[in-house]
Amino acid sequence: MYLSPCIERLFASEHPETPERIRAARAAGFDAVEFHFWRDKDVATIGPVLAETGVQLTGIVVEPRRSLVEWPVVIAMPLELGYDGGIGLEYKPTLPAAESLAKTRAALGL
Repeated sequence: MYLSPCIERLFASEHPETPERIRAARAAGFDAVEFHFWRDKDVATIGPVLAETGVQLTGIVVEPRRSLVEWPVVIAMPLELGYDGGIGLEYKPTLPAAESLAKTRAALGL
């Protein structure tokens, strides 16, 4: 078992930017982190800091709180950061479940 602190708020008062929170989590002894939304972050700076520190990104909220989701955009961000873990799918399909999952896999290239 390991702990993966959510750095959305943890370390935020000392480090306003996400890359510095990743470094602070590493300095505090953590090997993994997660954060909430990504559209408000400079994603291009996060991947290099994850690589530099060896910290693993274990989770993010991809936030499509609406019915129209740009899945390629949503999925591209964690992949650009080197994330190779699971991706949770929580949605209400408009097709039968098996057909919906097959279309999702195809759209994501899985």
